[in-house]
Amino acid sequence: MRSPPAGPRASCPSHGLASLDEQYRAATLAAYYVLSYLSMSLPAIAAGAATQCYGLRTTSHAYAAVAALLAAAALTALAVSRTRTGLGSSPRTRPLR
Repeated sequence: MRSPPAGPRASCPSHGLASLDEQYRAATLAAYYVLSYLSMSLPAIAAGAATQCYGLRTTSHAYAAVAALLAAAALTALAVSRTRTGLGSSPRTRPLR
């Protein structure tokens, strides 16, 4: 089996799945669904197991704290990437003075 094409068109997210061959499109969608399922189910399974050891209240507080930290990290990474690429300098994203 050949690897997916590597080039400027393959790495550009604006072209999406339409630019991929059918076999790569199916593999990409399958990987997306598997990763989505695992990213939602594994934390829930871990929280269920932690509930047995630490109780519902402690587990739910820890789960919420971890989710908040991950959200803050994602927002920070987005802000840093926009600053580095210059996307944060458009008139729409600049704060009013």
